[in-house]
Amino acid sequence: MTSSTTEAHAAFAATNAEFHNKQASEIDSKPYIRPYLHFLHESFSLPPTQSLIFPAGEPRPLKVLDYCCGTGNFTISLLPFLPPGSTVHGVDVSDASIAVYNKKFAPDAESKPNDKVAVTGYTADLSSGDGLGTGPVAVKEEEGGEFWGYDLVLIGMGTHHLPEPSLGVKNLAKRLKAGGKLFIMDNVPGGNWEVVRQQSDKAAKKKGGHGHGHGHHHGHHGDHGKDAEGEKGEILVSDTVSAHGFTEEEVRKMFGNAGLEDVKFTLTGMGFLFKPKNDGSDEWEGDFVNVTTGGEAGEGSADAKSEAEKPTECFFAAGIKA
Repeated sequence: MTSSTTEAHAAFAATNAEFHNKQASEIDSKPYIRPYLHFLHESFSLPPTQSLIFPAGEPRPLKVLDYCCGTGNFTISLLPFLPPGSTVHGVDVSDASIAVYNKKFAPDAESKPNDKVAVTGYTADLSSGDGLGTGPVAVKEEEGGEFWGYDLVLIGMGTHHLPEPSLGVKNLAKRLKAGGKLFIMDNVPGGNWEVVRQQSDKAAKKKGGHGHGHGHHHGHHGDHGKDAEGEKGEILVSDTVSAHGFTEEEVRKMFGNAGLEDVKFTLTGMGFLFKPKNDGSDEWEGDFVNVTTGGEAGEGSADAKSEAEKPTECFFAAGIKA
């Protein structure tokens, strides 16, 4: 990998860190969080024979890496179903998100749903370059150290935030033990997110700010945000993302290149739908809905007539390290 590519990856990760540092204090109050957490809880509660997430075999303590963990949506949804004695490492490039994460999962935190599992968050980039890691945590180590040998590596709605998704998946898969599982949730291309992203960034440039058409973590990698006059402004949503969703073929190729076998891919039937706020502003807000009905659990009717009205559907994918 050339030095220019490495520098570009580092700059992209830094842009994500800056953007999500500003989002960290408010992200858990977004409207989509409640239905999103409900969906994750229901998905993770399925029996092992029906679940893509848990490794096969008898229940045993698991070593888990939640990468792009943010403030901990995947971790908090998974905790009730982890066997006692399990360990979870949450890792994110955003130190503000990790601060919220560690407060949420402190040993005495009332919000922690399983006190039999040790949870700790770290600020680091484990996906770029040689995958040995960066950040104020001792992850630049030889294989076999604390941040290797995972039973389960999760990337929840974060693969499209990796500087180079295929390389990131490959680097994270290296951290699995033999027989360990990589599990990702992300979105397929299409739906209204791209329409909203364009409108959000256009409005942001117009007023010299940054877009909010992204309730949690979406966008496209571009130049740093600039206002209509071309002056340097705040980071746009479109600066933080390297891919607008992934097809099943792309996911299977990424997993195969990472040495993962027995790859499974399934559409969830749920996705993000973004709408203008009802406050007269140019900002948008997201919800997490059933892609067929438009409701959380069969409520309402989507009846979408255009791409701008369709939810952006999410998928689950999993593969096993040989």
